[in-house]
Amino acid sequence: MARTVAVTCMLLLSACRDATAPAGTVGIGVIEVPGQQSPALVAPETVRVHVPFAITVHSWGANGCTQPESLNIRLTPLTAVLTPFERADTRTNCPDVIVLHSHPASLRFTAVGQATIWVRGAISFGSEIDSVHATLTVVP
Repeated sequence: MARTVAVTCMLLLSACRDATAPAGTVGIGVIEVPGQQSPALVAPETVRVHVPFAITVHSWGANGCTQPESLNIRLTPLTAVLTPFERADTRTNCPDVIVLHSHPASLRFTAVGQATIWVRGAISFGSEIDSVHATLTVVP
């Protein structure tokens, strides 16, 4: 009897925890898919030093099964490394429809010169990680 009560309580607690926690798992975003023609990064060609500017990182996901989770940003005076993350709902069957997700952000470089923005992500829904990059000019 005590064992049945304990198991029932554990099941109830885990059901409550699952109901309030976000569904699925978080993984690195897919930035390259064969046959899809959207850039992984949209950024201006020229920016001003110490002035924030908008960028967008694109990643790919399955319609209804993935959604943007976060964008990790590492900055140095003339370099940014951006890594998109997606949340995949593992409780549903995903259709074979690929959708583009946007991860908007604001960056600010603190030196004048040629800056490089790197985007790290998965290749074609696999475990291989690759990077794409863009250069831009930072003016006074």
